[in-house]
Amino acid sequence: MLSAALRATNGQMGMEAEDLETFIKLKMDGLFHYPQWLQGSFSYDSETPWQTYIQQTMDKTFAFLTKANIIAVGIFLTATLLLSLTTRSVRMLSVVKRVLLLQGFVAVLAWMILERTEMSEWGMNILSGATYRRPFPVNEDFTSKRWQADPSIPDGRTTLPERMDVLFGTRYDAPFLGYYNRWLDFHPGNRIFSTAIQSRTHLYGLYDKGADSLFLTALLQEVFDEVVEDTSRGRFLQQDHLSGDWVHLSDDDALRMIRLALATESTVLSRRLHQTIKFLVADARFGRHRGSALALETTIFLHNLRDQLLSLGNPPISTSSVFSSDIESRKNAFMPKRPFTWSMDPMSTVNSQLVRSGSALFQSEKSYMTGQPVAGTLVMVFQSTTNEWRKGSIEDVVRDGEHYDVSYDDDGAYEENVTIRRIRRPAFVEEGSQVIGYLEDDQPYQGVISMVYPTGHIDIAFDDGDFATDFVPGEFDLVYPPF
Repeated sequence: MLSAALRATNGQMGMEAEDLETFIKLKMDGLFHYPQWLQGSFSYDSETPWQTYIQQTMDKTFAFLTKANIIAVGIFLTATLLLSLTTRSVRMLSVVKRVLLLQGFVAVLAWMILERTEMSEWGMNILSGATYRRPFPVNEDFTSKRWQADPSIPDGRTTLPERMDVLFGTRYDAPFLGYYNRWLDFHPGNRIFSTAIQSRTHLYGLYDKGADSLFLTALLQEVFDEVVEDTSRGRFLQQDHLSGDWVHLSDDDALRMIRLALATESTVLSRRLHQTIKFLVADARFGRHRGSALALETTIFLHNLRDQLLSLGNPPISTSSVFSSDIESRKNAFMPKRPFTWSMDPMSTVNSQLVRSGSALFQSEKSYMTGQPVAGTLVMVFQSTTNEWRKGSIEDVVRDGEHYDVSYDDDGAYEENVTIRRIRRPAFVEEGSQVIGYLEDDQPYQGVISMVYPTGHIDIAFDDGDFATDFVPGEFDLVYPPF
C-alpha cells in the first residue's frame, strides 16, 4: 500500500489529485481501516496533494508511535514504583537500571543504523536533495559506439509521459521483481490498451501468418483507433533502456507494438515465451556482460528469435550491420538530440487523425482541412480572470465559426460564445514543441524543446541561437499554436 502511494506521489502511476479521495476511501478506510485522525489532509487546490497527504500521514503516525512508546514506558515505571512501595520483593533501582539498559541499547543501535545509512552514498544522495535529469545515469559501459547503434533503441521525439499515454517500459523485466514486472499494466492508458488487445486476441489467429494480410492490417488499425479514441490522446511512448528517456513512437511503430501485443496474448505459450525472452534481454542489457559485444549481439539475436517464434514477419536484424562503417551516423542515445524546429503539416496527417473524445471526433479531417476547430475538437481556452489556459472540447460552432461553445475537462463546466481569439490547439511537453523559457533575469525567451527528460526537466534551443539546459516545470510555458 505504502509503495503504491509513494509511486503515485512521484507521479509514476498516472494518478491525479481527484484520485486521492478514492484511494483513501478504498484503501486507507475500507481495506486497512486506518484511523482518520492519523491520516493527513488533502486539498484539490494544492499543487502536490499526494505528497502533502503522504507526508502528513507519516508524520502523524510517527508522532503517535513515539508518544505511545513514551507512555508505555512511563506506565511500566510507575507500576514498578507502586509495586516496590507495597512490597519489598521488587527493587526499584534494579528495575530502572534494566529499563535504561534495554532502552539505551535500542536507542544506540537505532542511532548507529541511522548514522550508517546517512553516511552511505545512497543516504548522502537523498539528503543532498540533488536529482538526476535522467533516472538512470549514463554508465561508461554503454558509451561504446556499438551500443549507440543498438537497433532496439526507439527513435523519435523525447517527451514526458501523461496519464492517458500507452507506455512500453524497459526497466521492469527481471524475475526477482515478481509482480512488479506488470507495474505498467495498471497505468490508466495501458489498461485501456490491454482491454483493446484482450478483446481481439481470438481474432489474431484467423489470418494467414505467412504474410501480412488485409485482415491483419485492418485488425491492427482497429485496435489503434480504439485506443486513440478511448484515451483522447492516442500517444504511444517507449522507454529508451539506456537513458530512461520516453520517446514518442510513430504510427507505424505503434502498429508494430500492437501486433507484438496481440501475438503475445494470443496463447499462454506465446505469453510465457515472450516473458522469458524479455528476461533474457534484460539480463544481456544490465547483467554481468552488459556493455560488451556479446551482450549486444545477444540482444539482437533474442529480438530476431522473438519475431520468429511469434511469427511477427519482421525482417531479421543483421548483427554485422551494427558494426558497419555508418556507426557514426547512428543515433547517440546519451547526448541530447540536436535542436530542431518541428512543425507538423496538418494535411500530411489527415488520415491518421481518427482520435475521438466521447462520441465526437477528437480531431476530424474537416478540422485540419479548414484550419478551424469543429465539434469534438480538443482545445485550450484562455481564461482572462486567472491568466491561465484550460483544457476542453468544442461542443458546438456558432456565428459562422467565430464563436464556439466549450465544455471543460477539469470540472465539466460549459461556456458559450467563446471567441476564436481565446482558443488554441493543445500542445505537449515534447521535443519540438514551442515554449517560452525564463532565465535568471526572469525575462521570457521563445524557443523550441530540444530534449525532454523523465523527471520533467527540458533543454531549450532559443530562437536567437542560444541554448540552455535543465529547465524545471515552472520555468517554462508551453506555446499553444492558433488554429
